[in-house]
Amino acid sequence: MNSKDTVRVWFTPVLTRGKLHIEHLSANFPGETEEGAAEMVARVRAALNIRFQGSTPPKLLFSDRGNGFYDAGSGTITAGYQQALRAHGLKAFFGDNVSVQPG
Repeated sequence: MNSKDTVRVWFTPVLTRGKLHIEHLSANFPGETEEGAAEMVARVRAALNIRFQGSTPPKLLFSDRGNGFYDAGSGTITAGYQQALRAHGLKAFFGDNVSVQPG
């Protein structure tokens, strides 16, 4: 990723009820940070709202334990990720602490 003409593209896959949707994130996406997690949650919510017009969209979001989502040392959910989930009516699949979950 060090060549001068390399472009980094951020995206998140949204898999729900057997349908895969790729949501492209902004060109100035902040990456694996709490701000990035918040932007990703907002984009996932928007994709779910479009996909589930007229029916109830899923409320459970499965994400990895990556930076921006959970603290690497303690396994507790980051404040930014937790706040974004609440703001968009979603819950984390792993809950608030993943210290006992598989990596």
